[in-house]
Amino acid sequence: MLGKTVKLVLAVAAVGAFGACARQADVAAERQAIDAMNAKWLEAIAAKDVTTIVDSLYAEDAVFMPPNAPKAAGRAALRTQWEEFLKAPNMKLTFGADTIEVAQSGDLAYDRGWYEFSMDSPSGPFQDRGKYVVVWRKVAGQWRAVIDMFNSDMPMPGAVAAPADTQPAAAPKQ
Repeated sequence: MLGKTVKLVLAVAAVGAFGACARQADVAAERQAIDAMNAKWLEAIAAKDVTTIVDSLYAEDAVFMPPNAPKAAGRAALRTQWEEFLKAPNMKLTFGADTIEVAQSGDLAYDRGWYEFSMDSPSGPFQDRGKYVVVWRKVAGQWRAVIDMFNSDMPMPGAVAAPADTQPAAAPKQ
């Protein structure tokens, strides 16, 4: 009886192991797919194509969190925010991923990178550079951004820039 039990346990374990292997994604291919989405995003920004940005790149429940502005949740709010953003005179935005990490399941990923932005403002030319994080989720087999957040590396006007290796202070204990 013990022999049959051991064989059954081994058989179940083997089936489970093969099933787990079958669910693992081709991570390299998924990274390439996200790279392609980023290229599409850059093309849409250059063309000021809000429809492609909002409808083809973001999930319906996406949240966009730019600095110094309220978050935009959902496609209607994203559309409004991107329309305003792309109206900036001589606006140029470029970005690139430093890291793209894909979950073994192949349905969730994030990409982290840098951006450079410039435009004409009422007070003259404006330039910014910083970093971003986008969280991606597979929706109906397509990668869609669900969280898009970025912030500047430039000091606030009148502020002194912190050294690059500065760590934030711990929150005070209550």
